[in-house]
Amino acid sequence: MNPTFKDKNTFINVEVETKSELIRFLSQKMSDLAQVSEEYINELLTNREEQLTTGIGEGIAIPHAFSEKFKGFYIIVGTLKKGIDFHAIDKNPVSIFICICAHTSENLKYLKVIAKFAEILHNPSQRKKILDCKSEKELMDILNPLIQI
Repeated sequence: MNPTFKDKNTFINVEVETKSELIRFLSQKMSDLAQVSEEYINELLTNREEQLTTGIGEGIAIPHAFSEKFKGFYIIVGTLKKGIDFHAIDKNPVSIFICICAHTSENLKYLKVIAKFAEILHNPSQRKKILDCKSEKELMDILNPLIQI
């Protein structure tokens, strides 16, 4: 089975100052992966955030969007150099992000992946290990054995 996390969808110490800057960064990277326009993805993710924040607490945000335009299931994961205000439910800054964009038929896969991430990231020592990663390879080495899509 191919690894889920590779150079194209794993990022360490991303430098953004705001929620909208992170959404723009994710839209750019997701556009490269999914071959869907950056503007369209930015609009989907922004609209989703306006409905209800995807800052789930404990420093984690999971921006996501579903559309017929996505031909499959795409995921980006990473850390921020400095935590940002993401209007998270616990009001704490976000430092870890998981962005998922998928075809509308991929809801079940989305729920399974999010459940697995929740299990991993609920553990404070796992969160610390992820935040302490110095390279994308380190993050890939942690996540690939744990999450297969």
